[in-house]
Amino acid sequence: MIAFFIGDRPAGSARALRERLPPASRCRATRSDFWLACEEAFPGRTHRLCARAEGQTNHTERFFRTLRQRLGHFVRKTLSFSKCERMHELALRLFVHQYNQQPVL
Repeated sequence: MIAFFIGDRPAGSARALRERLPPASRCRATRSDFWLACEEAFPGRTHRLCARAEGQTNHTERFFRTLRQRLGHFVRKTLSFSKCERMHELALRLFVHQYNQQPVL
C-alpha cells in the first residue's frame, strides 16, 4: 500500500487519493471497481474500471477483508467501531506498518 484516503466516495475523495500518491506512481496503471469518481480523478490512459469477476482487484479485496477481520475499527456494529476519523487513520497506519513487516512464506 503506497497511499490511502479515509472518507466517503465522492469525486473529491478520489482526487485526494490520487494527490497522496507519490509522484512516480501517478503514471502507473491503476484498477478500480466501477466507482465513477476514479474515472474523473485518474487519467484514462492508465486507469481501468474492472468488474469483480475479472479478478483484477483480488489483491485489494483480500487486503480489505484481512483489515476488517483483524481490526474492529473498520467493522460497523461492533463495540470497537470508532466514529473518530483520526482514530481510523492511526489504526490503519499501525496495521499497515505491522502487516508490511510480516515475512512472506
